Amino acid sequence: MSSSKMDAWEGRSFDVNGLQVHAKIWGPKEGKKVIALHGWLDNAASFDLLAAQLPDLRICAVDLVGHGLSDHRPGWGHYYFNEYVFDVLELANQLGWDQYSLMGHSMGAHISLMVAGTEPSRVKKLMLLEGFGAPSMVSPEAIPILAQTAFRKTIGLREKTAPVYADLDAATQARVNGFFKIEASAARLLCDRGSRKTEGGISFRSDPRLRFISSSAASHNEFCSYIRAVAAPTCLILAEEGVPRDEAEMQERIQAHKNLQVEYLPGGHHLHMEEQSTDVAKIVAEFFETKHLSL
Repeated sequence: MSSSKMDAWEGRSFDVNGLQVHAKIWGPKEGKKVIALHGWLDNAASFDLLAAQLPDLRICAVDLVGHGLSDHRPGWGHYYFNEYVFDVLELANQLGWDQYSLMGHSMGAHISLMVAGTEPSRVKKLMLLEGFGAPSMVSPEAIPILAQTAFRKTIGLREKTAPVYADLDAATQARVNGFFKIEASAARLLCDRGSRKTEGGISFRSDPRLRFISSSAASHNEFCSYIRAVAAPTCLILAEEGVPRDEAEMQERIQAHKNLQVEYLPGGHHLHMEEQSTDVAKIVAEFFETKHLSL
């Protein structure tokens, strides 16, 4: 892997709805414009490997609010999907991009889908990696207890400090052992950007409230409504060993889309950052009709 290909990016920051949002931007200014959105607890480094293989695309990979170098939401810090949708639309305005494509992984794919359904005339193409609307795992009856839990844990944070790891290797190992299975090389990329030096070692930058304040995810029927509103040709890549999904629900969503290509690849949830990244990049290049450059 060539480090020069990985390092050829520009750091930018934007004032989005009163918050500083940071991004990594790759590719020529005249390239096809793509906004890339990472998954839960990840950051813009999620797209390092793909961007290095897609040199002719103008990719703006964002640290979503609460993640990476970007600000945390003030006050109670609710991280609702619809607020992220407004953040992305405002970011596009600040970039001066009237039309653009979206590429999202996991939570970023859910948000990308909602953006494309909210402003269908602005989104040219939609590339979704391991995400096609959040799974409907929470019953309406459970919402009050989830709200209670989130409130109590938020209060509890006032008396806690974030975990501190001895060094970047220890932080990386903690990420490897986290909620989603991830290879050490991919975890290291995320930790390089998503951690900071603190007294006694290394701590993660992400807002700890992300772990227990549940996003106000749309229901299955609501996601189907967003899908039906999408005008952009869409490619969905699903990992064979990815996050478990309700196949009946997934098939119903697939049938709701007007123009959808579905690809299944071996690998886990972060396949775009792991050994399958070249296979993912080839599909992305073909879909966006751009050059693929092997690492």
